[in-house]
This record gives sequence, structure tokens and C-alpha cells, in this order.
Amino acid sequence: MKNYLNKARTTMDKPHWIKDVVWERLCEHWTSEGFKKKSTQAKTNRASNYGASHTGGSISASQHRANMVKLSMNLIHCTVYLV
Repeated sequence: MKNYLNKARTTMDKPHWIKDVVWERLCEHWTSEGFKKKSTQAKTNRASNYGASHTGGSISASQHRANMVKLSMNLIHCTVYLV
């Protein structure tokens, strides 16, 4: 579906399976400043040499446990989720 909409957006040719009302709203969205700004930022991010992680800086459960042990928070597994 993503590829079909991308092709429709780049060619601006309305596919037969999209209703006219929906097509008009899509065109409005694609030409809005907000969409253009996000699109430009996404292109810049994809072209970047910095390898972004999908975890967004999160740490693993085992790292949480190690951090709690360092802080003398010897908690059992279940109590972590009850707090």
C-alpha cells in the first residue's frame, strides 16, 4: 500500500481505487507545509551517516538490574514491575 501511495504522490495521478474526496484530502496533506517539513527532515535523516537505533537510547532489562545492584537496590524481578 505504501508503494502505491508513494507512486500516486510523486506522479500526482489519482488511482482508480481512491475516492475523489479522499484524493483531494491527500493532495491537501501532501502540499501542506507541515508534510513538506517532515518529508525534508526524513530525507536528511535517511541520508545521515549516523546510525540511529530503533531503541531510542533505551537500556536493556539486564542493564537496569545491574544499575539497581550498583545502587544497592537488590529487588526481586516482580517488584520492579509493581512500583
